[in-house]
Amino acid sequence: MPAQPEYNTKWEYFDDHIRVTNYDVIFDAVPVVIGKVVADHTLYFKDKIVPLKDLYKPGGYVKIRVVRMSLIEYLLK
Repeated sequence: MPAQPEYNTKWEYFDDHIRVTNYDVIFDAVPVVIGKVVADHTLYFKDKIVPLKDLYKPGGYVKIRVVRMSLIEYLLK
């Protein structure tokens, strides 16, 4: 993410998150640096809540992406 909104991108600040709209960029994966001190980076997907600090060390780097696979592929993985 850039340091400030660019072009027609809009940032909305809330108490516990920031909503970014009109960000016209396509990512293969979303790069995220996990906060070391105060940040509580969390992935919310359907009914699951995943604190990123549980996946990797604070200050670490993760990539979030969506992969379509069949049930058989998922079970064999």
